[in-house]
Amino acid sequence: MVPILAIHHDPLYYPEPNNFDPERFDEEKIRQRPAFTFLPFGDGMRNCIGMRFALLQAKIAIAKLILNFEFSVCDKTTIPIEFNASTPFLTPKSEIYLSVKKL
Repeated sequence: MVPILAIHHDPLYYPEPNNFDPERFDEEKIRQRPAFTFLPFGDGMRNCIGMRFALLQAKIAIAKLILNFEFSVCDKTTIPIEFNASTPFLTPKSEIYLSVKKL
């Protein structure tokens, strides 16, 4: 098994890995990183066949949500978010609460 979570959170490839930084996926920064340091759908012969469709669907859904709603973190959410190390998936230790307001 390839430890994708460990690769995605390695400070060597992604400085401050727990901070949201969309600029780390700019074309220039992608070229500076070694190949296969971002594997959301796997790679090689067995990568996800629905990858392009899934990405398109997700982008459309996010655009529709951002267009119609305003999202913010509630006071009940623990900041910084701590993750549960005992599960194979990236899951928070406590609940994440969002405040959603229709625009």
